[in-house]
Amino acid sequence: MISTPLTPLTRNRLAACLEWCLFLTVLTACALALSHSLADPDFWGHVQYGRDALVTGLPSTSTYTYTAEGFPWINHENICEYLMAWGVHTPGPGGMLVIKNLLGVGVVLLIYRRAARQGVGHVPIYLSMLLVAVNLTPSWTLRPQLLTYTLFTLMIALFDWCFVDWRTLWHTLLGKEQPDEMGEAVRAEYRRRWPWLTGLLLGRPRT
Repeated sequence: MISTPLTPLTRNRLAACLEWCLFLTVLTACALALSHSLADPDFWGHVQYGRDALVTGLPSTSTYTYTAEGFPWINHENICEYLMAWGVHTPGPGGMLVIKNLLGVGVVLLIYRRAARQGVGHVPIYLSMLLVAVNLTPSWTLRPQLLTYTLFTLMIALFDWCFVDWRTLWHTLLGKEQPDEMGEAVRAEYRRRWPWLTGLLLGRPRT
């Protein structure tokens, strides 16, 4: 029996199919690792703090304590506690677990997208995605650090977007490359105006 050789088009389609299968396998493995959840006793405390803040505003002194009554309290988890209080009443605990998993998948997908756009090979990207997912597993629970990890990832992506041309700019100043076209220079200058958004990713509301 004589086998028919594969055409270049067929080989490309087969390679693309295998690549998609590998990508989905890695993404599923990351999602399973990040779906792990623990029964955290602090969860309902954060929910209650969020409820109190929504009803009476942010407290200026410590609450629910008998050892430091009236002590000045600076809560650095306000935004997440607002969201947790809302989450219990609206999507419910089950819906919050789904959101938690989607945030984790979004983090690893952002890693994939930024690395792929910079020409990193698929194997290093997949290994990085798995490494990040496995290391986040113990702490990727319904706690305020969930928002911290997510916003930190967004901050890194923001800086990467704002200064995407920093290598080209540095090489141009050193005379290793010719200046780019004016249109690209204008776009780069426009992007460098947006790091101020970092304040929104790091800030917290206070009364």
